[in-house]
Amino acid sequence: MTFEDFKKLIAYVESNNNQFAIRFEPHLYSKSKYNKKILDLIQAINECSLETAKIIYCSSFGKYQIMGFNLYSNVCNVNENIFIFCCDSRIQDKAFLQYLLHRYKNIQYVYFDLAKEIAKELNYAEQIAKEATNVSTFLEVVKTNADKFKSIAKFIRRYNGAIFPSDHALDYFLRMHYYYQKRIKKTEV
Repeated sequence: MTFEDFKKLIAYVESNNNQFAIRFEPHLYSKSKYNKKILDLIQAINECSLETAKIIYCSSFGKYQIMGFNLYSNVCNVNENIFIFCCDSRIQDKAFLQYLLHRYKNIQYVYFDLAKEIAKELNYAEQIAKEATNVSTFLEVVKTNADKFKSIAKFIRRYNGAIFPSDHALDYFLRMHYYYQKRIKKTEV
């Protein structure tokens, strides 16, 4: 799997590859300790009220579903209005790369190794799936062999915040596995 394929995979997992996807996170809105500097930047760039800035701050945007507070911080360094961001997949691709570089700190690893390691682990998962009689059996074997999915676990933790093999992380893993088989691997042949 190339890095381009990896981007497609995560776009499918996060939003079914919908660059216009927006998801408001009400639990963040009600409990968030807002970073004033980021809120001020969101207000300035989007020419909006403080309340609207808080909504942007607590929402995820685009095909990769990156949180507003990450988009407008030093994590992604987006300096475009949120509507322009949603309309321009190239800006979203750049923000996704910036996000990964911020989390992994190694451009060589992100571009060349991350996708290959995850593909290897997803191919191993496919071997398990072929032997499993149902999804529950598949997930039990995955949980038992969690140490075989280190790159996936690390990615999910850094991107989604879920700890592998929690139910939330396993849900993400299942979506990665599904879209890898249906959207990415099919096109690699």
